[in-house]
Amino acid sequence: MPRRRYAAASAPGPRERRRARTARRRTPAVVLLLPLLLLVVVAVVAGRGFRRDQEADPSKALKILYSGLQSHTSGRVKEAAADYRRVLKFDQENKYAIYNLGVIDQTSGHPVAAELKYRKVLLLDANYEPALYNLAIIRADNGDSAEAISLYRKALDVQPGDAGARRNLGLLLKRMGDTVQGDAELAKAGAATSAMAGLAQVLGPGSPP
Repeated sequence: MPRRRYAAASAPGPRERRRARTARRRTPAVVLLLPLLLLVVVAVVAGRGFRRDQEADPSKALKILYSGLQSHTSGRVKEAAADYRRVLKFDQENKYAIYNLGVIDQTSGHPVAAELKYRKVLLLDANYEPALYNLAIIRADNGDSAEAISLYRKALDVQPGDAGARRNLGLLLKRMGDTVQGDAELAKAGAATSAMAGLAQVLGPGSPP
């Protein structure tokens, strides 16, 4: 079993030519109206842009994200999801909110929705290791071992000491028939786990796992 870590003109015809001739006397009025229309269009576009700028507020998004994380770690998943969605109203490209919504989907049994969110995160940050790791789990569960292996390798390029990613990679390689490389990755995973355990003993209680 793999180790789980779940933590956006054609030319005018004859009729049109006749209309053009009969409208020549009115042309000056049309010319006068065009600048006014252009001004209206520019004003509307500028107004829309201003509203978008007003809605974008990364500092407010950060406060809501922190609230969502507190709810999430306390097991209040619905509250957390609501906060993460609120974050995206102020910062549509907040990879942390998108990723955490993906984690909620994945742990709630909705891998398709989770995959979409992880892929969106990776469009924003191709080296975001948690998204690479969790997406690899989904692809492996769906039988796409080749993409899962690629994702684990990329995750290990970003975080070489990730024992979980290395262990899962080793298991997949062995399943694909590459026993030698698979065993090598599993041995590295064991060494990384031992190193982390030794570091935890040195640091004492309260140190990261």
